[in-house]
Amino acid sequence: MGRHETDPNHINICQDKQKTNKFILSTKNDFFKNKELVVKIDDESIVFKIPTLDWVGRIHRTVKHNNGRGWRNLYLCDERLITGRFEIDEDSNEDQLVIYYREE
Repeated sequence: MGRHETDPNHINICQDKQKTNKFILSTKNDFFKNKELVVKIDDESIVFKIPTLDWVGRIHRTVKHNNGRGWRNLYLCDERLITGRFEIDEDSNEDQLVIYYREE
């Protein structure tokens, strides 16, 4: 597929060129059309959830990429993240999306 992957079942993570602990997550997955997401990062996975109406806590905003090709970006700062292309886990559903980015 080349440099600009179009598979909606994957998330690309790259490091921001200006800040070493800032990462850009890019995907065409429809889940990221939600403008606000709750993000939980641990040592092996990232879980994205749609916030409930009574959610109290940090919310991350997704950004539509301006190239007109359906990409959405999310910016995260966490030293546990690594760069690469990661498959969305099959246990994901309409309320949460999971990727595993560390392999044992």
